[in-house]
Amino acid sequence: MNENTGVDQIAPHERPAADTAAGLGTDTGAGLSSPEAQARLERAGPNELDTEVAAPAWRRFLAQFKDALVLLLVAAAVISCAVWAVERDTSLPYEGLVIITIVLLNAILDFVQEGRAEKALAALRAMAAPEASVVRDGEQRRLATREMVPGDLLIINEGDTVSADARLIEVVQLQTLEASLTGESLPVLKSPEPVDHTAGIGDRLNMVFASTTASYGHARAVVTATGMGTELGKMAGMLRTTKSPTTLLQRESRRWLSQRSSSSTAHARRKQLSRR
Repeated sequence: MNENTGVDQIAPHERPAADTAAGLGTDTGAGLSSPEAQARLERAGPNELDTEVAAPAWRRFLAQFKDALVLLLVAAAVISCAVWAVERDTSLPYEGLVIITIVLLNAILDFVQEGRAEKALAALRAMAAPEASVVRDGEQRRLATREMVPGDLLIINEGDTVSADARLIEVVQLQTLEASLTGESLPVLKSPEPVDHTAGIGDRLNMVFASTTASYGHARAVVTATGMGTELGKMAGMLRTTKSPTTLLQRESRRWLSQRSSSSTAHARRKQLSRR
């Protein structure tokens, strides 16, 4: 939920500040009215990152065995152990045990990677400030961050954590720390002037972004995106939907397991045929 209002296809950083505010229906002196803000909140939803009920660890671990290849390998290990139980040609069912061991190792690696992604999402949620200063009905007030909506007139002072993506309209020597989004360790000096549409996040000097911090100066800005519609929200969405890349160990072990399971199954079938 929680997306920007999308009044047109021109990005906020390309447009003059007054045009952006007008497009969002914001009075740059009085801000939004309370009834309008409530209506927008009902449409856009709360200004927070989406959360999911965390499944128990045991269930997440068992989910690693849903892959078709993994199930095939487990079946191959069972067949190998069954053949060993009948023939007893070695002291232990080494091949079946090796397959099961590597399947378990791969499941553990996947489980750990998934856990790291969930911790990263939790860290993103923890970046949100509990409250923000906004102007509504012509009065400045403190507001719970989750109640902010696109079009809110945001007041930013030194030391504040920005609670939503916003287009700057008045700037007094504002500098922000944007390492959480861009990796830039130095403060970024902001300006209300429009920038080119091709500018990356780090070059959008007339924008402030959720989770970044004002290190100096102060400013006014009109909120352009909340929740999952912010750059922080997009990052969270990517973490949730993008699978961690498989490691070299995982790729090689799966290739080896696939080859061994095929040869084991063929070997077992040959032995069954030879006994007929």
